[in-house]
Amino acid sequence: AHRAVVRRPGRERGVKLRLVAGLFGLLLAAVAILAIWRGEWVEIESDAGPGAEVQGNGLFAAAQFLRARGMAARLIDVDGPSLKLPPPRYALLFNAQRSGLSEVARRQLRRWVHAGGHLITIPTYGGAVRDALFSELGISFKPAPEARGDSANDSTSDSASDSSANAADEEVGSAYDAKGCLARYTAAAFLPNEATQLHLAVVGNARLAGRGRVLAGDADGSVLTQVNFGRGTVTAVADDEPWLNEALGCHDHAHILYRLVEGRDGVWLVDSATQSDWQMLALRHGRALIASAALLLVMLLWRFGGRFGPVLERATDVRRERSEQFRAVGEFYWRHRDSATLLAGLRELVRRNARRRVGDAEAVVALAARAGIDPHRAHNAQHAQPGDERQLILVIRCLKELVQIQ
Repeated sequence: AHRAVVRRPGRERGVKLRLVAGLFGLLLAAVAILAIWRGEWVEIESDAGPGAEVQGNGLFAAAQFLRARGMAARLIDVDGPSLKLPPPRYALLFNAQRSGLSEVARRQLRRWVHAGGHLITIPTYGGAVRDALFSELGISFKPAPEARGDSANDSTSDSASDSSANAADEEVGSAYDAKGCLARYTAAAFLPNEATQLHLAVVGNARLAGRGRVLAGDADGSVLTQVNFGRGTVTAVADDEPWLNEALGCHDHAHILYRLVEGRDGVWLVDSATQSDWQMLALRHGRALIASAALLLVMLLWRFGGRFGPVLERATDVRRERSEQFRAVGEFYWRHRDSATLLAGLRELVRRNARRRVGDAEAVVALAARAGIDPHRAHNAQHAQPGDERQLILVIRCLKELVQIQ
């Protein structure tokens, strides 16, 4: 016997492809090892900018700084009709406009300060908005002179008149130093128990006036004022810039913030205070909204409260027996506790029999005596109202006996 050997071209081609792929992989590995051995590692640093967490909150750096100094700092956002406030032994840096707060939240904030909290906040200004909290504390705010750069522009008065616009542009650009901090518009700060003079840079034109202890100011007025309110304290800041991420490391901003909250159990920091549109509408027109909803509910109940489900057609091709009709009528009156109507016909027959046999419709007792029926039982059957089924059966039985007397 001879064994036939058959060669398959497809299998041989697959073996060759795997062999080529393996050799190519070994070649690549050899090249990679050679590159690593003969190459040189170079580290390149690149600034990727602030992360999403920093970009989402302008007070992130302030919270990190306070935590590094051993204080409990927490970043929160206000988005709702009410506020979640820390204990009164805490400080609250409310570095956002309070115009978006509801009246409920504003009352909560005032009560919290009055109970012993320390509120550090900026004025609510612009348009017809009135800062009720600052007005209650006796603090007012006013715009500083518009030409804030006049003193700096005086140094360029020797320049030619045709280059005055360029000089003004150069002065605006020179307001910031190489670190990105304000080189001008700085106010001197004199904090309690602080031996050295501190400096605070304020960009905005608003200045504070009225009651309070001035902690920092310049020639235009106060930029940092502190007022006692009940058992608490309110520190008013003319601008929201000093403690933001990009300005915290400038001048003495970080040190001033720490000195303001020093001695407190912790600090909560608010950088955004907004409310959704439906919440603002509900708070502003709450009474009208509730009244409209109640009226709509009453109308819906009046419209659909008469029945549950569709109207059923009355069946006319089915005739019931008379006894079934009588039983249904009796059950209806008994279910509605109307035994007087249920027994009215039978009692009328008793009165007719008494008139016919005795001569008086009210002489039921005399009619009962003729048949040997207990007079008291006959009187109860004619006038009493049965309370249960057993009493009803006894009354009907007695009335039938009275009707059958000859």
